Amino acid sequence: MCKGESQGYTAVKGTQCVVLVDPYSTGGMLAPELDERGYAVIALWTQDVGENRDHLPQAAKGFPEKFLAEVDELSTLASTARALHDAATRADGEVVAVICGGETGVKVADALSEHMGLRGNTTAGGMANRRDKQVQQDAVKAHGLRAVRSVCGRSWDDVKAFSDTEAFPIIVKPVESAGSDGVKLCRSAGEAEEHFHLLMNSQRKAGSQGAAVLLQEYLKGTEYIVDHVSRDGVHKTTLVWVYDRRPANGAGFVCFGTKCVPSESPVAQELIAYTRGCLDALRITDGATHTEVMMTETGPCLVEVNSRCHGAAGSWMPLARAMTGYTQASLGRLSDCHLHTRPLDYSSNRDKAAFADADWLVMKSIKDLCSEITIPLF
Repeated sequence: MCKGESQGYTAVKGTQCVVLVDPYSTGGMLAPELDERGYAVIALWTQDVGENRDHLPQAAKGFPEKFLAEVDELSTLASTARALHDAATRADGEVVAVICGGETGVKVADALSEHMGLRGNTTAGGMANRRDKQVQQDAVKAHGLRAVRSVCGRSWDDVKAFSDTEAFPIIVKPVESAGSDGVKLCRSAGEAEEHFHLLMNSQRKAGSQGAAVLLQEYLKGTEYIVDHVSRDGVHKTTLVWVYDRRPANGAGFVCFGTKCVPSESPVAQELIAYTRGCLDALRITDGATHTEVMMTETGPCLVEVNSRCHGAAGSWMPLARAMTGYTQASLGRLSDCHLHTRPLDYSSNRDKAAFADADWLVMKSIKDLCSEITIPLF
């Protein structure tokens, strides 16, 4: 838990308000969950959100109309916090939590929760921007875990030596992005340099104009997702998924879908242990995380940690709920990380049983399962 001191805001007894920072994609699905539990929801839109601001799933029933307020990030952290405090006060309420909705909101959510003295992840120890993929790899390596070989720079001269010595193909991608946005498998130095300049001179979906670009070794293996919720540094796994990525339309690894992995399987157990080490390395103590890990011939290696819920506009939530009885975004999971004093009390044994059932449902009876649940429009 971050230990920032509250900046002199007077708590008002009444409406309990939760701030969702950039509530698009699955972040938008948190809004009706919070509303159902009796919290008022304030949307905070950061300066980096861009076109994602319009990507609120239709399945987020009642929103954006039911937002208590929609606040734009201001020029300073203090002024943004004051604007949120004022929005809550007008409803005779107080801000009780700040939760990251979308990837572009990670930095602001961390800094704001710390500034306002609310539960969240610290920005100390070089973690002011834990979205930065080079920061992630450096921290994981320093923690004694397998990390990808990489270099980061804002000019080609900064990274050319890596291109000259690393075996091709290599990965070239933005230092801040979401999904596969801007990621390219480059098979020559010329192709790598061309894509480097393209990224440095173009606006990306979930990044910042002029941010650095990464060159990385190409990890050969199978890519997995390990989703967690955490409180006070205790990490609970909600689901493990495996990507179905294939070449398509000139791109090297288009995502065709994901499927669940039984938690008791050896590969899941190894992935979970490694991922929790990565979360500790990044000083992530509270909230949801969506971690992508490549299982290589020599073991797991971090692709990236996203300090927010699993994305894809929450389209996976009905299936996850039908298989396990909960989702990562369910308020019984995520709200315990931010809003309650009790510890995370659901047992790993229960989760293992749920995963075992999930394996049967996904692998053996997906047709019957889908006929029994209604998938809303996302």
